[in-house]
Amino acid sequence: MDKVDRELLEKLKQAGVWLVAVAPETGSNETLEKIKKEFTLDRVKEVVGWCKEFDMTTYAFFMIGFPWETKEHVEQTISFAKELDTEFCQFTRVYPMEDTPLYEIMNLRPINEFDEDGFQHGTVKYNGMKITEEEIEGLIKKAFISVYFDPKRSYRIMKTLSVLDIYYLAKYAMISSSM
Repeated sequence: MDKVDRELLEKLKQAGVWLVAVAPETGSNETLEKIKKEFTLDRVKEVVGWCKEFDMTTYAFFMIGFPWETKEHVEQTISFAKELDTEFCQFTRVYPMEDTPLYEIMNLRPINEFDEDGFQHGTVKYNGMKITEEEIEGLIKKAFISVYFDPKRSYRIMKTLSVLDIYYLAKYAMISSSM
């Protein structure tokens, strides 16, 4: 988002781009600073607003389970996701990659410390979490339900995707434990 401006989005729209993904990762400016993102939540809202202005579909990515996060931080993220009002949202567990600032903050050893399920369902094995694994799982489910059980969003999704696409997405969510 720190590299995107209105003029770029306008050119992308003219070139046929119809879907733009943004990755605020969190609904907390404090967390954005800690993970060294070079933008604010206001900037995310501005970029998504431009996308809507150009009638581009939007997709937002969020992570839940930063080491310093409390339930209140996660509630901020859920509220921000709802307020941002993108057509699609993805909520995943925090899964720091080697050689990233977050990996260093968490003081992890090499990659074999990670659960084999990966970042969609697994969890990083480290101490110091303020929320339990079970709480993270419950909060991710709450995030999906809070965002997707909005009639206006559901209507926009139905205008964007085919019925078959929606069926396959819902089926995947249920069998993969994404919900």
